[in-house]
Amino acid sequence: MVPRPTSPYTPGTMPVRVAIVDDDAPYRGAIADLLSLETSFQVVASFGDARQLLAAAAKIPPPQWDMVLMDIEMPGM
Repeated sequence: MVPRPTSPYTPGTMPVRVAIVDDDAPYRGAIADLLSLETSFQVVASFGDARQLLAAAAKIPPPQWDMVLMDIEMPGM
């Protein structure tokens, strides 16, 4: 068994809030599942395309996420 690297996350600090943007729903779910294994990340939003992300960002400023993981090869990019 390969040891997992230790996380730089310090208990008691806020996790990085992540928004996932990908046109493939199962892939978005898999990424969210993987990130949920790491306590330093919290998936707070999931979008099927960049337009949905931008619409959400315009409605609830400031954005409720710290980082966006986006598929840059999806249609419309």
